[in-house]
Amino acid sequence: MEIENQVSLPHLMEAHGEALEKGQKALAEVNLKCISQKVTPMGDSLETLAFYLSQEVTNHGEYLKGEAQKNFDSSFNALYQGNLVGKVAHFAAISAILEAAMLEDCDEIHIIDFCIGNGVQWPSLLEAVSKMNKRLKLTSIKSSDDENSDQCVWNFDDTKRELCEYAKSCGLKLMVEEKGLEEIVSEIKITNKTVARKVFLAFNLMIGLPHMGMLRNRRKNALEFLKVAEDLIKNCGSKGMITFGDGDVFDKLKNSLNFKSFYEGNLVHYKALLESIESQFSEKFSKARIACEVLFIAPCISSCDWLQTWEEMKSDGDFQAEISLEGGSLSKNVLMEVKEVLRGCESSYQARIEGGNENELVLEWNGTQLLRFSIWKN
Repeated sequence: MEIENQVSLPHLMEAHGEALEKGQKALAEVNLKCISQKVTPMGDSLETLAFYLSQEVTNHGEYLKGEAQKNFDSSFNALYQGNLVGKVAHFAAISAILEAAMLEDCDEIHIIDFCIGNGVQWPSLLEAVSKMNKRLKLTSIKSSDDENSDQCVWNFDDTKRELCEYAKSCGLKLMVEEKGLEEIVSEIKITNKTVARKVFLAFNLMIGLPHMGMLRNRRKNALEFLKVAEDLIKNCGSKGMITFGDGDVFDKLKNSLNFKSFYEGNLVHYKALLESIESQFSEKFSKARIACEVLFIAPCISSCDWLQTWEEMKSDGDFQAEISLEGGSLSKNVLMEVKEVLRGCESSYQARIEGGNENELVLEWNGTQLLRFSIWKN
């Protein structure tokens, strides 16, 4: 059976993509039903990928998700601590913000975070800022009422309380708030005109990282955030920067010639991601691995969502960041420290700096890109 799956699954998955591309939805569903009969989440990365792909026509995944939800916090911690993609993105952002802020004559560091979640990214930055004799303000962007499908599973008030308690233990006075993007724009413009203090702005955006799970339609909102951030940094008189950790597959596939290549690129990406997660769990912890996957990875593995994204790309095309800020580059120290984070995993993970200004950090798993981290500043 294992040998048969290695041979038949790739063909069935390819046929499913071809059927979707031709608009043959009934045939696509038949292919998924055939796949679902051959797989379980206990297999290798290919079988696991096929299992999650087939959940569009079965309800097995809902039962697993319901069971995993009982251990949500433990599953989150296991995935975040074990899988290095999110940790590298957060580490690179914090390092870049601290390096830039230390070079500026500023009284306050104001971080505007696109999605603060449970605040897991920020404790190490709080420790560092507590030694810099600067004020710190942390603002999370509040989702609008029509973004219900994007709502974060974390409670902002809980996150605020925990961060403030941690800051207090470090001897740091921290302000944490949640505001809408338009409100932030007005506040920054008014503050720069009426207040004499010098503020360093850091706009932080993380999307598509494994521990973040599925946030529908989040990319368009994220790119709007980037445009606003660029405008404020360029035109409001404050020194500032943008940090952008992109774990989404889109950046690699934006130039796909057809849906078939876009679909296959998604399969390659999520197979590599599942392999990287599998590597952190021994066989006896396979149930813990499945809990992490069904909560955070499986919702992203959907050929229907991929097809919708592809159709939106063709009709709109406004899915990529075009930032004209030319300042900012990642120091070699950041790369060296990232490689320290990867110590012991160098045979599978590879990290390097790219970009015309050397402002991009790429993280790969066995040659497949899982993260592109970028910075821009004035």
